[in-house]
Amino acid sequence: MPNGYLRAGRSATAAVRDAATPPRLAALSSRRFGPLVLLLAVAGAAPGVNADQPWGELVVAGRPAAPAQFLGCTGDGSLRFDAGGDAPLAVDADALVRWSTPAASRGSEDLYLTDGSRIRLAPAWAGNRGWTVGADVASITGHQLGDFQVPRERLLAMGLKLPPNEVERRRRIDELLRRQSEHPASDLLVLDNGDLLAGELKEAGGPPQVAVLHSEIGRLEVPLARVSGIALAKGAGANTGTQPPRVPRILVGLGNGSLIAADSMAADGERVLLRSRSLGEVRVAAEEITSLQGFGECCEYLSQATPIGYKHTPYLELPWSFTSDRNVLGGLLRVGGKTYLKGLGLHSASEITYALDGRFDTFAATIAVDDAAEGGGSIIARVLLQQDGGAWREAFASGVLRGGGAAVAASVPLAGAARLKLVVDYADRGDERDYADWLDARLERTADDRSP
Repeated sequence: MPNGYLRAGRSATAAVRDAATPPRLAALSSRRFGPLVLLLAVAGAAPGVNADQPWGELVVAGRPAAPAQFLGCTGDGSLRFDAGGDAPLAVDADALVRWSTPAASRGSEDLYLTDGSRIRLAPAWAGNRGWTVGADVASITGHQLGDFQVPRERLLAMGLKLPPNEVERRRRIDELLRRQSEHPASDLLVLDNGDLLAGELKEAGGPPQVAVLHSEIGRLEVPLARVSGIALAKGAGANTGTQPPRVPRILVGLGNGSLIAADSMAADGERVLLRSRSLGEVRVAAEEITSLQGFGECCEYLSQATPIGYKHTPYLELPWSFTSDRNVLGGLLRVGGKTYLKGLGLHSASEITYALDGRFDTFAATIAVDDAAEGGGSIIARVLLQQDGGAWREAFASGVLRGGGAAVAASVPLAGAARLKLVVDYADRGDERDYADWLDARLERTADDRSP
């Protein structure tokens, strides 16, 4: 097994932590690595290593995680990585699960779009914000991204005066969207004092820095200096901000904290061209890209699937539900100080069951206790499989996982299985802070198994 790839049972976080010096991969055939295809180094030159580009965990369907550095794209849209070998690796975008984790947005204003994008807005200059919302189109200036015209129906929400703490700012956006869900036919303004104004937003931003809202009591002109959030009425294709209505092929994270939902990535000279349904064509330097989350044909996230069964057995009396793309408290999935976009949150003792249709070869996830446990919590994670009419059999057991400890990778072959069950059991101290995260929980198939 190549140095730097995970051995069975080895923690997923340890592989990246131990990669202070990039590993040198042995020569590997394209047949063995399926979607990972080694590109020949031109004239024996070393890969285009960029010292400014971070190393992160590269997760590809059908392969163990490995530390890698993103280099850019090929002309056909394959993703190029330096994984420490003599030549770059080209990864089929449909086989990508994740590379690294998103950077936090530190700006005071973020724009959320219905396709899952998050755009950090340019800071106000001389009191004037770099955005306006009109009847049909929003004109925005993204921080280090330039100007865009975004159809109004693509707008989901705007967070204004956001705190720097990533968890708190996301909690504020979630609360804004929750309040909007109670008034789905109305646009909302949330004021600094918590008051809510509902109606039809006619315009906002730009001189004279007011939001014009037509409400039941008439026309209101509200100074933006008093507004902490704006949410737009849910129209066709709108969502809660975690599940895009039509999943993008890849979610591209930038160093400024923006996330761009892209249908494709390709080389464009020395830059990377992102094609986005909401933003059009966006060109960025490869070194600006700090994370990638794939939504290709080679994997299906369980957070986007419907379980056929769920059961929680309270330790005392408090019941817990499962959560999709959130921890069980409803907050961000965070492990080791990093935020993960996809996964399931479960509390001990619980089990969740999914039907399998034979299209996928493997179940895979990285399992840990969420940072919200603040070092507490202890769980045992199990994966069970059932054939039609047969008994359940245990296919994976994690051992005891504790808060603040290393995550563990699970990879379970699914051949012959009709059902999959994920189980979280008690370990030490009953169920206290047993906030289990199944990060990137997914069903995988190799690129060769895709339907034409």
